[in-house]
Amino acid sequence: MAGNRLGHAVLFKKLLDPIEMRVSKQADSYIGKFQTFIVQNHHLFDQFAM
Repeated sequence: MAGNRLGHAVLFKKLLDPIEMRVSKQADSYIGKFQTFIVQNHHLFDQFAM
């Protein structure tokens, strides 16, 4: 689910006009948060799978 959101955030960022820097920075923020969430969950899954 978070991977889908990350993909949507990346696609959204690619659609933006370069002038829309504020929105672009917000998209970068969401991308970073989702990437962190995915890494944390992957780490937790690996920890419990063992």
